[in-house]
Amino acid sequence: MTTATTDQLPLVVDSIPPTPQDSGQPPRPLEGAHVLLVHGFASTPMVNWHHTRWVSQLQAQGATVHTVTLPYHRLPESAEETSGAVSYQLPATQRLLSAIAESLASYLATLSGEVHLVGYSIGARICWTLASLYPDAVSSLVAGSMPLTNHVPLINRALRTGGRLPDGFADILAGSPVPEPQLQAFAALPIESFSSSPLPACPVLFFRGNQDTVARDSFKAYKLLAPDQAVWLEYPRRDHINILTSGKLRATTIEFMVRHRQTPAS
Repeated sequence: MTTATTDQLPLVVDSIPPTPQDSGQPPRPLEGAHVLLVHGFASTPMVNWHHTRWVSQLQAQGATVHTVTLPYHRLPESAEETSGAVSYQLPATQRLLSAIAESLASYLATLSGEVHLVGYSIGARICWTLASLYPDAVSSLVAGSMPLTNHVPLINRALRTGGRLPDGFADILAGSPVPEPQLQAFAALPIESFSSSPLPACPVLFFRGNQDTVARDSFKAYKLLAPDQAVWLEYPRRDHINILTSGKLRATTIEFMVRHRQTPAS
């Protein structure tokens, strides 16, 4: 586990090795590759990536998986807690997503092998920022249910005053395992608005459910990229919460990563 901190803002990365394979077996499609997974607001890696089988399926394909826990989202006294942390110091900034991206770029620089990013919701915003600012660090990007609208200021106001939450967030908060004081602390952080410059240079796969009310504007990000760079997928009868449970989506994401490997498995 690696922990990056700025005062009280821990950013935690847990590394999970691929599933062991018997000797003499052919290389798996993602053998030697690294996949970085960044969860969404009010969730955790366990909810977004473990319970939905993303981690286990990526491991089975030979990838080393790295799950990121955002500031104020790590659960106290949970099974996610591990020991042996290595700490970095994030710079003081008014641009939290860029600061997280900078820290993750430093972490990725310690890895041997290509890296594929998968982000969901605000995690997709972080991966978009990382791919845009550090293009040499990334082989591909999967941006799932990525809202271009910065909902965090309205969430902050609603949590402080009891006002109305943006569309879709009442259900997100109702199902969140993260204590509300932690969510209030995160929502009070300075999170920058979406920027269309610079843009990612790597291949990008976008996905969204057609019933998603949180990321209605994510298609605009897809339109910023060249047709031969980006792929858009929209899944019927899926919303912002249940999209990650799609087995078809997981399989398509793995195929996308394999297709855009810089170094084929050997």
